[in-house]
Amino acid sequence: MLHFNGVAAFIDNTPITTMLTDSCITGAGGFYNGDFFYVNWPADYPLLYKLHINHKEALIAALAVLRWGHLCPNKVIYIYTDNQCAVSVINKCASTGTVLMTVLRRMFWHSVSHNFVVKAKYLQGCKNTLADSISRLTEKGQLLFFESLFNQWHACHTGVCNALQYVSFRNHMTMNSLCSILSQVMHWRKWRPCWIRK
Repeated sequence: MLHFNGVAAFIDNTPITTMLTDSCITGAGGFYNGDFFYVNWPADYPLLYKLHINHKEALIAALAVLRWGHLCPNKVIYIYTDNQCAVSVINKCASTGTVLMTVLRRMFWHSVSHNFVVKAKYLQGCKNTLADSISRLTEKGQLLFFESLFNQWHACHTGVCNALQYVSFRNHMTMNSLCSILSQVMHWRKWRPCWIRK
């Protein structure tokens, strides 16, 4: 069943267990099945930049569900985060924050429309390295660290080595976010676009 029939949810017993999210003060990111996204809070959502970190962690988990939930109809989605408050907010689908509640409502209706159930689980920060490296892409050296983790994941799951070199960053972040890490990307790819050359 592609859409919820309004009576009962028919859920497959095999859960989705590979959705990871993390947030820091300046950025956030998510990873699922070889795909990722990056958010730069001050560049993409300046009004949300001053929110408490617990709200940011829950927001990015909800945004991950909104991005990938439709790919998992009839499934239970376990979304992993290293913030226990975010786990509680996602599982209860309730918050005192108005912005967060708006996104949680969208997540709920998205889950009903595509017939999936979302359950958040706590994952220690030291084990959530892939999502953590995405959330910190603006920090020096994090792009190389993310590249190594991303390539390891692809080598294990798809057999493709050096997978990140084939990725278009514009499909995984907004132009504002891309500009915030552009110097690292250019150094990493040893590439200078014509509009930056002197």
